[in-house]
Amino acid sequence: MIELPDRSFNPRNKVTDRAVPVRPLIFHLDEAAGSRLLSYGKPMLAAAGERLMGADEVPRRALFLLTGRASLHLLNSSSSDVFGRSELIGFAEAISRRPMCYSVVAESDCRIEMIDRGELLLAITKDDHLRQSLILALSTEIQEIYRLFALL
Repeated sequence: MIELPDRSFNPRNKVTDRAVPVRPLIFHLDEAAGSRLLSYGKPMLAAAGERLMGADEVPRRALFLLTGRASLHLLNSSSSDVFGRSELIGFAEAISRRPMCYSVVAESDCRIEMIDRGELLLAITKDDHLRQSLILALSTEIQEIYRLFALL
């Protein structure tokens, strides 16, 4: 069973210069799709201060933050964002093989589910429900980003 984000802790409320001011992708997935996605991952522990992904790297995996906090630091910018549990980080970049435009650093000790690119592709290829849920989730996220920029 996937654990929903702790809504009482929203680190984005404490960050004034937000890099990615949208809800986590997992908010848009139903429980079954979220659990299926995590079933393709491998557990990993990260210590506070550990770099999890680097800017300009082409990621070979996506990270799902089970516990702890991580920060995203945009390339060539002082902007950063803090993410809490239930965040899926690097999903689109791992699928598309685009270089990361941000680095990810563990802000506290973290428990992570690491989902290899090959496993992501396998999941999307063979699991119709997961594929449809991810497409819907990504389109919803794009709509939220569009609404945010429309307000500027």
